[in-house]
Amino acid sequence: MEIEEREVETEEDEEEEEEKKEKIVIPEEVYNSEMKKLQSNPREYISDWMEGNLLHVGKKLFNVLCLLPCSMVIPNILFKSSDIRSNINVFIIGPPAAGKSKACEKFNSFSYCPINIKGISAKKLIQRIEELNGFFSLTADDFSNLLTQPDGYELIKILEGALGDEQNTSHENMKYSIKIKTHAVGVVCGTWTDLKKYHNYLRGGFLSRTSLMFVSLTYKQREEIVRFINDGIGNSSDSNDSRIKEQIIKDYYQLLFKIQSSPNPVKGYIFDEKYKGMAMSSWIELTKDYANDITGDFKREFQDFYRFVVSHAFLNYYERKVVDGMLHPSKEDYEYALELMKKLLLNKISLIQSDILLKRMDSPKQLIEVINNPGLKEDAKNILMNLSPYANSINNSNGK
Repeated sequence: MEIEEREVETEEDEEEEEEKKEKIVIPEEVYNSEMKKLQSNPREYISDWMEGNLLHVGKKLFNVLCLLPCSMVIPNILFKSSDIRSNINVFIIGPPAAGKSKACEKFNSFSYCPINIKGISAKKLIQRIEELNGFFSLTADDFSNLLTQPDGYELIKILEGALGDEQNTSHENMKYSIKIKTHAVGVVCGTWTDLKKYHNYLRGGFLSRTSLMFVSLTYKQREEIVRFINDGIGNSSDSNDSRIKEQIIKDYYQLLFKIQSSPNPVKGYIFDEKYKGMAMSSWIELTKDYANDITGDFKREFQDFYRFVVSHAFLNYYERKVVDGMLHPSKEDYEYALELMKKLLLNKISLIQSDILLKRMDSPKQLIEVINNPGLKEDAKNILMNLSPYANSINNSNGK
């Protein structure tokens, strides 16, 4: 049944759509040269471009975010009678003003069928998903904004279904019932200071459907970012170069989309048994010591390895072997996916380790001793300082 009160497109929305359609004029020689560079090493090209927009943040985030559009359009991964989803989702936690909103904006500039869900109701989100036939890339640059909405819980459940293994989402009330099959990706962002608010959701099913990324900045890095901004203001040459690259990146993703819309798309994958074994060994080594109360048995985190492999291989389509529609990942794809699985799995393990430490702490003194440990990583320190009930007393005493 059709949803009532359909979302009205505003004049502002129309202007934004027009901006998206605009293309800058790029000399043919420049275009061909840049496209060749991009095709030869797309991840490096895209992440370097973003580092030029967000110093100390762009490369780290877009080394992963560049895979998401690919994961939308390629087939799911064959596994017995129930395939493993190919789509990748990311949950980013970092400090305020670290560039998370800008990262979402730039991601939306080249992703397929973007939806920014800031301020959207559950009903309107379902309507938008229906309009896009379940094929969309979603960004939420402020997870707290979702949680504070009257239907925040319902929004989270919609996202869990649409982005997770279920690959469908539904909405039901007295007037209508709707269920939509999805193939979508999501980028959700939050801040360290709101980590307590997220914790229950991270203990639930939402985190297990996403790859967890942390952004932590030192004082020196913050200072370098300010200098970087100051040097770049008014620099038309740098600005033009970045806009050219952004346009070429958009075009590249459209080329990949056309491949999957052609009569000869990628239909599946041929995996190397040696790297399958390496991934299994690494996963066992990382997870064997933890009774995981956040993400169950880390099964989805292991499956992420294969999602990273096939998405990275497809991102590098022009440099990869494809025979009879079967994509053959290269050594580079496996090694990068293995590195990524380890890094992102360790982020989730850091949450578990922090939970264990916090349960043992019974005073601010113990917290101070832990966070002053020179071997403690900045991410772990941020987790502890934003989850511990003793953090406020430490901050207050420092303030005095």
